[in-house]
Amino acid sequence: MKHVGNIYSWAKAGVMIRETLQTNSKHSMCVLTPGNGFANQWRDQTAGGSDNVDTAGTEPGWVKLERLGNTFTSYFSTDGNNWNLLNTATISMQDTVYAGLANCSHITGTLNDGVFDNIRINGVALAVNQAQQDVVLQVYPNPAGQTLHIRFREPNNSTTVSARILRSDGQPVRETQWKGGQTDYALNVQDVAPGFIFNPERATNAFHPFH
Repeated sequence: MKHVGNIYSWAKAGVMIRETLQTNSKHSMCVLTPGNGFANQWRDQTAGGSDNVDTAGTEPGWVKLERLGNTFTSYFSTDGNNWNLLNTATISMQDTVYAGLANCSHITGTLNDGVFDNIRINGVALAVNQAQQDVVLQVYPNPAGQTLHIRFREPNNSTTVSARILRSDGQPVRETQWKGGQTDYALNVQDVAPGFIFNPERATNAFHPFH
């Protein structure tokens, strides 16, 4: 995280994995806040309460969230190279989940100006028991102007990659596809209202790890 708006101590920006797009969904997120440092916040039951573990930290900061089965592990770093364990949470979650960037002001009706950089998706599983492969993703500029650039490195040139822009309610407003291996793709977003969510998706014939 290059920047998190200092409008409230619990404003936050980071990465999140959640089961659905409903407000009461199970989820885990690893974020940076202006007043409480790095935090892992999660809900292990639909419509249940949320839990929190935090530690000191300031911007710029790096956050990482890993899922292995029902184990969600969060990490933080002050240099992007040396990672520290923040927390491990057990959340029973379906195989197909939503993964993306989280940004919250913690104040109703007020936007938070979080700035993301160096976004990476590593070891995306194609299917159960299949080998993992490194995938590197960059999205720029932030905020986007008329064009959103997606730089994507995928070792498997035969894999179909799709990118979707979603409204906050989960409805897609733009979608495109290309074959893996392409290094840079320009997506026209000049008619997309501010506040969209960019969602990368790596697809095979029968498995969609990111929706």
